[in-house]
Amino acid sequence: MRDSNRRLLWFLIALVPMALVAVIVPLVIWGLVGLLLLLLVVLHLLGKIDMLAPWRGAFGASRRSEGSTGVGSTAGLDERLSRLAATRGVAGDLFMRVQREDWDEVGQLLAEIDLAHLEEVVITLIVLGKLPVARRLVELGRERLGAHGRLWYHQGVAAVLAGDLGEAISSYRAATEADAAYPPAFCYLAAAWVEQGDSKQAVECAEEALRLLPEDPLSWTTAALVYAFRGDRDRIRALVEELPERLRDLEPSFERLLQLDQLDPMRWVHRFPLHAEAAYGTAAAYLEQERLDLAEPLLKRSLALDPYHLKAAADLGLLYSRLDRDQDACQLYDQTLQQVYGSSPLRFNKGNCLLRLGRLEEALGEFERCLEANPDWLDARINLCSTLVALGQLTRAEEELERIKAAGAAPPVVEDLTRRIAQANLTPGPAG
Repeated sequence: MRDSNRRLLWFLIALVPMALVAVIVPLVIWGLVGLLLLLLVVLHLLGKIDMLAPWRGAFGASRRSEGSTGVGSTAGLDERLSRLAATRGVAGDLFMRVQREDWDEVGQLLAEIDLAHLEEVVITLIVLGKLPVARRLVELGRERLGAHGRLWYHQGVAAVLAGDLGEAISSYRAATEADAAYPPAFCYLAAAWVEQGDSKQAVECAEEALRLLPEDPLSWTTAALVYAFRGDRDRIRALVEELPERLRDLEPSFERLLQLDQLDPMRWVHRFPLHAEAAYGTAAAYLEQERLDLAEPLLKRSLALDPYHLKAAADLGLLYSRLDRDQDACQLYDQTLQQVYGSSPLRFNKGNCLLRLGRLEEALGEFERCLEANPDWLDARINLCSTLVALGQLTRAEEELERIKAAGAAPPVVEDLTRRIAQANLTPGPAG
């Protein structure tokens, strides 16, 4: 009996720690999970992470892939200043001294800086709209580093933005004399002559660019634009015939110029792509950080500097849609589509915006035009089929579904469209 009691006692003693483990361990685990969730909520509220991103739905995902310009507000652009000022080395020091307009110290630093870093500072100043300071820095840079074509070119850009076309022409001409192998110098000199209305000078400059830089696409594009401004369609046709094989992708743009009755001289000219790309690069970084308030003015500035910057247009349209401003996105896409050849992705994005706005017939037209440009565009065909279902055009929707199956669409997509068409067939509505 005593042995039995002893064994029972030892059993109870062994059971106590197991019971404690069984109770305490889950409590500890759930406590840690709770603390982790609390931390995630705090980070979400602080804007460091987005806990809702996985549940935003298909439209949220499509908006990230989707893509009134103008210079816009400069709100947030000062952050670009801080970013460059934090750069280690003489470029950051130079930028800070230029900001203070401490020109004596700027002159001393220019003795230590190379052309690439100086150009970065000048581009940033132009992007920020600090044109007088940028022009002054370029003048000092030429005194210290010599009359490089790139510096003259940036001075011309600053002059155009400041409305001084005379100085722009002088600067661009000096750039061509300093560096005959720098394409933007000739091309933007030709553009300046076009804007001033001197077609003879513009043609001479464009033809000189073609002679010196026959393999550069910018030379061919500039020549086509100059001839379009003069209304010389025969010369544009000749350019199409003369295009080198590796530049044949320019042919559709030239063909489109031939279709125009009247050409606005500056409508077709890529304005300042280097500077636009500088603004866009910072905007893209802000988009990745979900800092939409800082990205928006920079995207607008990028498009103001280069209306043909399709990535900036796409990302600005995305930003508008994420802020439930699909109407603004549609206006942006319309403006860009009128100007730029090869912007079918923006047409696709516009169709998605129109779907969200409930403008189904217009969305249908956009997806149809996407497929006219590229019949193999599967996403456009899927959206076309979805729109046809929403409009009750079920016969066409079934035909498109067969094409989607033949194209090898993912099974869940096919199953979803099949289900929706079947449901629509059971619902009274317009005949397909």
